[in-house]
Amino acid sequence: MPIRNYGVLKGTIVRKTFDRDPQTPHYHLLIGGGTWFHAAINMWSSLDHSSLLYLIDPEFEHPVTERFEQLPIGFTDLPSLPNSGAIDYVRGELITRHRFRVAPMAHEKGGGLGDLLDLYVTRAINQPDAIAYVFGTRWGPNPRETDRTFHGYPIHPSDGVHDVHMNQGNPDRRGKRDDQHFHENGPWQDGAIFLHFPEEEQWVSIFLAFQSQEWETDDLSGKPRTQVDHSGRRKANNRQHDRVIRIIAALVNPIGAAPEDERVTLINTTSDRIDLKGWTILNADQQETHLHGVIEPRQSQMIAVSPQAPLGNRGGTITLVDDRGEKIDGVAYTRGQAQREGRMLTF
Repeated sequence: MPIRNYGVLKGTIVRKTFDRDPQTPHYHLLIGGGTWFHAAINMWSSLDHSSLLYLIDPEFEHPVTERFEQLPIGFTDLPSLPNSGAIDYVRGELITRHRFRVAPMAHEKGGGLGDLLDLYVTRAINQPDAIAYVFGTRWGPNPRETDRTFHGYPIHPSDGVHDVHMNQGNPDRRGKRDDQHFHENGPWQDGAIFLHFPEEEQWVSIFLAFQSQEWETDDLSGKPRTQVDHSGRRKANNRQHDRVIRIIAALVNPIGAAPEDERVTLINTTSDRIDLKGWTILNADQQETHLHGVIEPRQSQMIAVSPQAPLGNRGGTITLVDDRGEKIDGVAYTRGQAQREGRMLTF
């Protein structure tokens, strides 16, 4: 079953510490959110003995940040559904897997993913108005335990957040000791860290994933779609490589009254003609614009958006899906980006 007690912790970072346990190293944050909370962030895969994948975006822009700012201080439970405030690496148009990198190895004197996080976490500690949003699983409050991770700041009852990473696409290892993670797969329950620096009007996002996790996941279960044979090797599924067609621009706020003549511009990055029959463009509410015709090699094409699937002027997402229901590309835009009437947004 999917993970339990999923949500987001909002508060100010007061302390940080990093344990360099060779088996299960974690980066720890003490967060004040009405009371004390402990956020434990994986730095290494103890099961695969490998570094994590990471993406740190110091100029993060996405309409979800407006929703974040409306949250109360402390931990907020979130239903694992679209438009609930929950996040999803695959479906939320927050990121693309192509931007992730393997974290550098740490050593006794430092280095590694912890030092990369330090750059922004230390800044957040030194700026009292900085707010952290940590998405993951809550483990407390546990009245039988006192958390003494942070010297001088005992947390009683023990309370905090972990699973601050992608929580879908875990492989089925059939009987191995980490098989539990396969059963914890689910959509709209991923973990991440967002740091807001109001004075600079800056958002920094930190996304983490394990190298063993698949990115092609089932929309209902969050389990990998890639088939595995009895030897444990992945089978080729003959899927068309994603992003062969890219969303490169959109007119989300045309001049004039509603219904507006909204447009999305696609480009065929390949040397082949691609038939768009059965393809769709989805807005943030999963409403569909059905495509047709052919897009020529290395050519762009402007698509008229259906009045029944408006993009909206207050920020949103645009997702391109092929005739098999597979996501090919996706983008997001903010309220601020959509404010100027008649402006073509580029991605």
